[in-house]
Amino acid sequence: MGKIVIVADSLTVAGNGRDRLSGVSFAIGEGETVGIIGPNGAGKSTLLAALAGVERQWKGSIHVAGRALRDWKRQAYARAVAYLPQEFRSQWALAVEDLMAIGGTRGQGFGWVQGSAGTNAEWAFEAFDLVGLRDRIFNTLSGGEKARVALAASVVSRPRVLLADEPVASLDPLHQLEAMARLRGLAEDGTTVVIVLHDLTMAARFCDRLILLDAGRVACSGTPDSVLQPDWLAKVYRIEAVTGTHDGARFVVPWSRVAPNPDVAK
Repeated sequence: MGKIVIVADSLTVAGNGRDRLSGVSFAIGEGETVGIIGPNGAGKSTLLAALAGVERQWKGSIHVAGRALRDWKRQAYARAVAYLPQEFRSQWALAVEDLMAIGGTRGQGFGWVQGSAGTNAEWAFEAFDLVGLRDRIFNTLSGGEKARVALAASVVSRPRVLLADEPVASLDPLHQLEAMARLRGLAEDGTTVVIVLHDLTMAARFCDRLILLDAGRVACSGTPDSVLQPDWLAKVYRIEAVTGTHDGARFVVPWSRVAPNPDVAK
C-alpha cells in the first residue's frame, strides 16, 4: 500500500431501526483498486455514499488526503473525489458530448493535473466506446450505454479518487472487461479507485484488495485470494463456488446454495 488516501475508523451509519454500517474501519492507499463486495443489504452503497459525503448521518471518522471529511469544502471535495451512484440520471435533454463537457469542468483535485479537459474528454470517448454516441441524447440511450456514459463522465476529469457503485453491472461482457481495464489503468496512473462489485471474478481479477461486508460489518478484508475463500463464500454469501485460475487470473463462479448458517470456521 502506498501513501494513505482514505481512512475510515469505526464508521457507523444508523437508519430504519438498525445500523446499516457498524464499526467499519479500513485504510486505502494511493493508486489502489479496492473492491467493496458482499450480499444485498450488506451496506456497500451506504459505505460509498458516506465516503462521498452524500450520506451525512454517520458516526466515527473519515479522512481523505489527511483531512477530516467534515473539514472539506464541498466544492473542493467535488473536484477531488468523483462519485458515481448506482443510478445516474440527467434531468435535462443533454447530448452525450455535453454531459462529458460538464464532467470535464470538475477540474482536478489535490493539484493533480493530467492533460486538458478537451484531451481527457477525447480519451474518455475512445476508452469507453462512446464515439458513435457523441451526439445522442442521454435519456434515449439503452441502460448499458447510459452506464458507459456515466462512468466516462465521472472519470473525464481524471479525479484523484473515484467512488463507483456497481458501474459495470448493466454492461455486456466485452464492455465490462474494457471498463474494468480502464479503471485499473486509472489506478496505475495514480487514481484511488473504490468500486462496489457483485461479479466476484471481476473483483478477483481487477482489484488489489477486497473488503467483504456482511450485515453492515467488515467480515474480512485482504487480497482477493485471501477473501474469496470457500469458507467466507459459504458464511457470507451462502454459496459454493467453482474457483480456479486462467492466464494467471483467478475466477469465481457461484455454483450452488448452501444451507443457512453453515458451520464454517471464521
